[in-house]
Amino acid sequence: MSMNGGDITNLTNILIESCREASDLLGLELSRVEPKEEFACHAPVAAVVGICGEGLRATVTTVAPYSFMCETYPLELKKGADAALDVLDWTGEIANQIVGMVTNRLASTGVEAYASIPKVILTEHLSNVSLARGSLCELRFVAKAGCMGIWLDAVSGSGNEGGTKVESGGTSAAGALVIF
Repeated sequence: MSMNGGDITNLTNILIESCREASDLLGLELSRVEPKEEFACHAPVAAVVGICGEGLRATVTTVAPYSFMCETYPLELKKGADAALDVLDWTGEIANQIVGMVTNRLASTGVEAYASIPKVILTEHLSNVSLARGSLCELRFVAKAGCMGIWLDAVSGSGNEGGTKVESGGTSAAGALVIF
């Protein structure tokens, strides 16, 4: 079942609010810009987090150049392979914070949803990767370090004719999500 326009708008608003909150919390200083062309970046690293709950299945994907993740890493990077591991962990943490805030906002509207553990990949290791998207919601952010894309893909799995009822505007404190 596809989602109706109101569901899509509300999920988009929840994602935008969650990205702003996560950006502030993590010190990323991101500014939202409208996507005008295909997202292009060199040596991208991506994190994918699944969201599931009654009536909703979704993924949030964050993608940015590896250099962006290095420059935004909040501590001094280690040397060698340890630096790469830290950058991959940081990429997953950004996605985890965003999705945690999304699920908290969903909970405040009565939609109980759970997040998976972030899966992080260096997309240069994949063949035939296209960053052209047809997502439900595509957000683009810029910072001194470069550009970051955040994509939401979701479907309603409920038997309700109108899809999943999701209202934006809910708030919750960071850290209120219990991670399993």
